[in-house]
Amino acid sequence: MQFGVLGPLAVTTDAGEPVVVPGAKVRVLLADLLTHRNQVVSADRLIDDL
Repeated sequence: MQFGVLGPLAVTTDAGEPVVVPGAKVRVLLADLLTHRNQVVSADRLIDDL
């Protein structure tokens, strides 16, 4: 999977097929997790960020 976070969130498979991420809150959660990749993100931090 490939993720684009500069501009609108974009998710594609390794084959280049777009993946639909449903719902604004799910997209925000995914973007938040991607910006903190390779780090432990506490539930409290996610709640505050969302």
